[in-house]
Amino acid sequence: MGDIPFWDVERHMRCERCKRREFDVDILLPSAVQGVKIRVRRLVGVRMVRRVIWRDEKE
Repeated sequence: MGDIPFWDVERHMRCERCKRREFDVDILLPSAVQGVKIRVRRLVGVRMVRRVIWRDEKE
């Protein structure tokens, strides 16, 4: 998705399995008091794990 404004999140998200865009996304704007207590998480990276799958052949 890249960097997009928060109000466009719902429009850019889609299900990986069925490709539909039927997500219910709510935007919450916290007050200053609530904003101090919020923990922010930033995505550091994505790891793709590739596993080898073996199949025995019939002789």
